[in-house]
Amino acid sequence: MSENPYPGINPHLNSYLLAEGGWKTFHSKHITHLTDYLETILPGNYYTMPEDSLQITAYYPDLEKRILTEPDISIYYVGKHKDDLPTQSTVTTPTLTMPVIETIVNEDEPYTAVIIYGENRKPVTRIELLSPSNKPTYKHYNQYISKRDDTLKSGLRLVEIDFLHTTQPIIPEIPSYRDRHARAYPYMLIVSDPRPTLEKGLTSVYGFGVLDNLPVLEIPLNGQDTVRADFGEVYNTTFSSSRAFSQIFSDTANDPANFAAYTDDDQRKIRAKMGEIKSGA
Repeated sequence: MSENPYPGINPHLNSYLLAEGGWKTFHSKHITHLTDYLETILPGNYYTMPEDSLQITAYYPDLEKRILTEPDISIYYVGKHKDDLPTQSTVTTPTLTMPVIETIVNEDEPYTAVIIYGENRKPVTRIELLSPSNKPTYKHYNQYISKRDDTLKSGLRLVEIDFLHTTQPIIPEIPSYRDRHARAYPYMLIVSDPRPTLEKGLTSVYGFGVLDNLPVLEIPLNGQDTVRADFGEVYNTTFSSSRAFSQIFSDTANDPANFAAYTDDDQRKIRAKMGEIKSGA
């Protein structure tokens, strides 16, 4: 298997998945690799578990509501632990920060997601790898947004992985690369922490470009606990795990599919990098 010849998102693979299909296969592999990676870096009092469904309690001023979700991964907290953790990379600085309350969109349908769990199977953090159908104007957007809002209202922390440069951001306040907004990025990771309250919690957006490394983030866990995660390491594991990904999409003889979806500046950057790869630079 070949390694990813790009420093971050491989535009040949990513554009093919979005234009020609195959996102479901990538999603499945990437979630598996993310689960395995988290198991190696989480403190000893947390663990992950893929699940088909999960009940999360959301607290509202006048009622307690049980919400059925379908996470890809769950991470559990089992109490205090003092294991030594692996040496980890420098954390990425967010490109945009906003109050969590401003990201609540208010719709009413169910959706699937990824959860991190704590003590007594207490939900801690959700990790969601966004799919095209979850994005604005697509068929599952309303369902996704409904459960996204429920997640944040329940106090659960949320990490959203968005590699979908051909679609609008999940949050309207984020500049849209597809629509050529100023200060927009083709890819982003979004971390929302609704603590201590929705009104005081923050959403941090980590945007990155076509030739940028993927972010290294502090994922919020229980209390003040965090875990530093290198999302580039996971992405490259997924890329190298598949013969199709690592061999077919290491071929840079042709432009990526739907090349016009990239800005003119990013097209020049990608072609320049393609030239470097071909020349062995």
